[in-house]
Amino acid sequence: MQGTGVTNYDSKPSYGFSAATTEWDDALMKRGIRTHEQAMIAKGASPAEASRLTQLREGTDTNRETEWDTGKQSPDEGDESDDEDFLDDDFLVQYRQQRLHELQSEQSAKTKKGTNFGAVIPISRSEWTREVNEASQENGGIWVIVCLTTSDTERTGAVEHAVRELAFVCTKLKFVSIPSHHAIPNWPESNLPSLFLYRNGTMQHELLRLPQNTNKDDLEEHLKQLGVLDDT
Repeated sequence: MQGTGVTNYDSKPSYGFSAATTEWDDALMKRGIRTHEQAMIAKGASPAEASRLTQLREGTDTNRETEWDTGKQSPDEGDESDDEDFLDDDFLVQYRQQRLHELQSEQSAKTKKGTNFGAVIPISRSEWTREVNEASQENGGIWVIVCLTTSDTERTGAVEHAVRELAFVCTKLKFVSIPSHHAIPNWPESNLPSLFLYRNGTMQHELLRLPQNTNKDDLEEHLKQLGVLDDT
């Protein structure tokens, strides 16, 4: 654990931050989960400053090792508990819990900005109200695109692929998928490929019997014509 440093960003004022590593940082670095540079960047250092601090730290560690190469016993030597390895399991459990909490916090923050998507979310019929109707009312009304799927890849495979590609780039739109026979019992296969477009709690448009060779560009054009992409 070492002193303090100052981070310098181009065209931004410098501000102080602590360059001392915490016990948690030390534990992560010891197990190879986090580097010293990553710990410094997480504290607010620029990449260049983090690299400089890491080099200083490595130089200090090297000098310390040289002192004890003379045959003297390190004061820490022999203090390690024989059962330290058994503590790793508890540590990893704690680390996973912390990372899960961080990811959930990041996801929550993204949800508030309306940019928490980027993939197609599979849903069940019991989740429809929450994931479609209610979700489409969030943030002043967002678009939720429901893709009905089937095991007949020849009929719907191309459209499902196009939906996945579009979901990746249109992160302000929420894309969900559900097997057609789960969503609507006895839904005619002749209506597939089918997409339902929801906003403000209700279905605004439906796209039925899309061409089986529909690609991402085709689907994007459909949504543009309907005004779905106006806010993306």
